[in-house]
Amino acid sequence: MADNPAGCEPGLAMDRDLWETHWHLLAHRSELATSSRFVAFRVAGEEVVAFHDGDGVVVFDNRCPHRGTRIFDGTHGQQRWFCRYHAWSFTKGRFIIPQRDTFACDLSGVRLDTYQTQWLGDFLFVSRRPAMALDQQLAGITDMLASISRGIGSRTDLNAYDYGCNWKIAVENALDQYHVAVIHHETLNKLKMEPARDHYHGLNNVSYAGVGDERVERRLRSLRRFFDIEFQSEGYIAIHLFPFTFLTSTFGYSYSLQQFHPAADQDRTAFTSRFYPARLSARIGPETMNTFFESSVAVNHKVFAEDAEICARVPTNTWSPHPPRYLSSGEEKIAFFRHTMRDWMEARAPAGPAVRAMAG
Repeated sequence: MADNPAGCEPGLAMDRDLWETHWHLLAHRSELATSSRFVAFRVAGEEVVAFHDGDGVVVFDNRCPHRGTRIFDGTHGQQRWFCRYHAWSFTKGRFIIPQRDTFACDLSGVRLDTYQTQWLGDFLFVSRRPAMALDQQLAGITDMLASISRGIGSRTDLNAYDYGCNWKIAVENALDQYHVAVIHHETLNKLKMEPARDHYHGLNNVSYAGVGDERVERRLRSLRRFFDIEFQSEGYIAIHLFPFTFLTSTFGYSYSLQQFHPAADQDRTAFTSRFYPARLSARIGPETMNTFFESSVAVNHKVFAEDAEICARVPTNTWSPHPPRYLSSGEEKIAFFRHTMRDWMEARAPAGPAVRAMAG
């Protein structure tokens, strides 16, 4: 039976407001380290690109300010900023406009439609119109995130596709430890994770779980000498950065950055996962750990595919900002997420009757 009464879906406007008013972990510095590197995302019906313009990183709406032409295709790559329609280009913070003398208007004010950006260590956070400062939104976990970011090497995998469900369903699935033994029996469950220890920090939560398989745990512990990392959680760690982002790792030897962005279609989620091996010790050749990392990527792909398959079976109208009627100890983070969503919606209740209905 659905937890949510019919007609209370908040819709795309609320998803966009969540996107625009919060800071979001968008990328790692290594992905944008050189000129013309880019990473692209779809969020709530919009396209968002982080791009190195030769001077630094700019995040914009993937449109030429002249006539709105799309600039970048795909999820990532390296190409110069060039509009194929009228050959406008952008580099080092300035536009190069062909046949400039044919414009009767003043072109000195031409700008990209950009987002605010802020670095935390080597993590890039972005927001359109943040409701709070980044250190306030991440209170209690800024030092940990900065330390993790400095221990990450270059991205080796980017996996992007749609989940056939609303983004809130996908996020709650990622918060749910109860389903692991059933859905991930041959993948994640092989770690035999112990019951999670959940820590709540403002809007966000950090979950720690020991590896219950002693043989696997001993093997993972023995690998520590191969890595040059500041931060390590000896077990499985899952960090949920409200509202759309997860950062997960086992023993800190690699990290998976997962984003469950709202799509224009309320029954779909624009999912992206990226795999970052941790920095290796200076005396260790990169080929030493290739098999280990390749195996980790393959397991991640399988886990996310299993999640996507089960999430597609959960209708959007089953979601509610109120706690689930039946809640196991492995689902307590879901209650916290719903409480956080409810607080956010109530704070914006004057925005309209749909928000008041959802929060009520």
